[in-house]
Amino acid sequence: MGGYVEGRKDAALRQMRVAADHEDGIEKHVVMENRLWPMREILGDMLLAAKKPALALKEYELSLRSARNRYRGIYGATKAAQLSGD
Repeated sequence: MGGYVEGRKDAALRQMRVAADHEDGIEKHVVMENRLWPMREILGDMLLAAKKPALALKEYELSLRSARNRYRGIYGATKAAQLSGD
């Protein structure tokens, strides 16, 4: 999130979306099941930090489809839903 921290939020969000879309498009392997954070979940985190909770909620929901029962994803989705009034 270097660009994000440095104030280039739009560029950082675009790059993170590309990474999330790429991750969604690659073949899943058993090793990938144990990754620390799904890219789409990180995108949700960034959107929350950018005060875009409705968009963040969509990303968390997509992430939870492929990475079920992740505490961070569920927490992020809950927080995004509360902030967006959903």
